[in-house]
Amino acid sequence: MTHPVAVVLAGGLGTRMKSGTPKVLHPLCGRPMLAYVLDAARAATGSDPVVVVSPATAAVREAFPVGVAFALQESPDGTGDALRAGLTAVPGEADEVVVLNGDIPLVEEDLVAGVLQRRRDAGAALALVSFESWEPGRLGRVIRAPDGEQVTRIVEARDASPDELAVGEVNAGVYAFDAAWLRAAVARLTPSPASGELYLTQLVDLAHGDGLHAVAFEAPDDGTLDGINDRAQLAEATAMLRERINTTWMLAGVTMLDPATALFGSPAKRPDARERP
Repeated sequence: MTHPVAVVLAGGLGTRMKSGTPKVLHPLCGRPMLAYVLDAARAATGSDPVVVVSPATAAVREAFPVGVAFALQESPDGTGDALRAGLTAVPGEADEVVVLNGDIPLVEEDLVAGVLQRRRDAGAALALVSFESWEPGRLGRVIRAPDGEQVTRIVEARDASPDELAVGEVNAGVYAFDAAWLRAAVARLTPSPASGELYLTQLVDLAHGDGLHAVAFEAPDDGTLDGINDRAQLAEATAMLRERINTTWMLAGVTMLDPATALFGSPAKRPDARERP
């Protein structure tokens, strides 16, 4: 019997939103974007998630007073440091840790459950979600071993060679870890020479160096893992979520003369044919 717990990183204010409100509290279809990430994490793990906040995002605590444990990242020292902070609030009996960013509100339970199962099936120290992108841009490239199965490292675009930049498989930023290995490995992260920050992606290198498996769970490039960084992306995600919600209601028997103009708040649970909004 496994006991997974999710750690959700929500320490960034999101300056490109040009708002004093923490990015993850901006609403989609009537709910903060973080709420959807927490729903997916909780459904996939069966446990209350841990949310990592910073002094700049302290308001997140007030928005989610129940059903969430909080950890504080006191200074912005990178994603690895945020995970280190989050682990302090993960219960000791947890044997798996799944890590997500708080700004991917379209993520679904099945994907979180899928990366957890991929790690278990491979007996790996970690599994990460990847996808093939036509325009990988600044996303981290997934570098695999010659056998094509194991992942040996994640290379940031700014550090990649021309051959590595040609790789179309990119890191989505969702991970599942063996908790015992992670607790020891996070203490071995070293500061980036460029920024001085600790990066979560270095854990792939550490797993490979330990002779352990790191594997990928491949997802489609359908926009559901895109992070929201500005108001234009927020509007795009809202439109996608509204289409998802409306489709759910129509499949439950609700008639919409023009679904493109129909707007429902996100249901607390999936409707069935006996339910009507």
